[in-house]
Amino acid sequence: MSGVPNLLYSGFFITYYKRVALEAFIGNEKIVAGLARTFAAGQPAHGYLFTGPQGVGKKTIADICVALALCQEPSGMQPCGSCQSCSIRRSGIHPDFLTIQPRTDSPRIPIEDVRALRKFLSFTPAVGRFKIVLIDKAESLADEGANALLKSLEEPPQQSVIILITAYPHAILPTIRSRLLLLRFQTIPAQALVLWLKKEFTSVSLENAYAIAKFSVGRPGRAKMLAQTPAEFSKEQTRWEEFSRFTRASPFEKLALLVSFKDREQFIHTRMSWSVAAHTILSSDPVKVSSLLPFFSALIAQDAVLPLDPTLNLEASLTYLN
Repeated sequence: MSGVPNLLYSGFFITYYKRVALEAFIGNEKIVAGLARTFAAGQPAHGYLFTGPQGVGKKTIADICVALALCQEPSGMQPCGSCQSCSIRRSGIHPDFLTIQPRTDSPRIPIEDVRALRKFLSFTPAVGRFKIVLIDKAESLADEGANALLKSLEEPPQQSVIILITAYPHAILPTIRSRLLLLRFQTIPAQALVLWLKKEFTSVSLENAYAIAKFSVGRPGRAKMLAQTPAEFSKEQTRWEEFSRFTRASPFEKLALLVSFKDREQFIHTRMSWSVAAHTILSSDPVKVSSLLPFFSALIAQDAVLPLDPTLNLEASLTYLN
């Protein structure tokens, strides 16, 4: 493993991912099967952009791709688990895999991290078939870092793969997006999510499974968390009840309810839940959604948040729910 740069410092994590069974994954079957076949065959693209709402499985599938890229002898569409590379991966550190995400002391991914990425990719694989880099929350790339990454994408080193993960693709530079294979992960239909919940969490009642499916809006990651955390499930029920009350309230009652939030974190979590609720109601009425397109287009020009996720503008949705 000589010649491998030491990247174990604050903000960087060279790590491994435990074997993930494809059978346990729900949704986006065509994307998942295509990626598994491509990586198992040793023919991945140089760069990918995984997009979609938070909690739909982008990171889980990226983990599977990493395991397949590192495995020396994939078995079907799964890593073998027994080759030298898989054994090293299980030890907790792998010299051919690097993951980057925002540092704990900063919301941005600085250029220093991207420079280290470029140096990491300049080495040939030490054990696995590829050098693979995973950039989580890629929208957090600082401008200088994004421009530095672009150089690696313009002239990708041989046997290298870069995967960017983001829920906000429009926050990624167009010049970077154009050099990546874009894969859009979709939410899961409610009924499919209910069946999955009942299979994976036998202690969850059918009534609660339907409630969780509604609260998570097709996101299995969110559904899993709610199924495993009764306290959070109870909080989510309360938030949806408050949302229903909020949409029927007078302006003064709305103001009083907002003032009642005791801290910023409570307000942010409640706002997010209400945004999901508003989006769900709007999405259930195609005629209403169609009539709102000009409205949302106008807001996009005025609100810096909307290009990232139009559902975040709660006030805009509430205007049409009252």
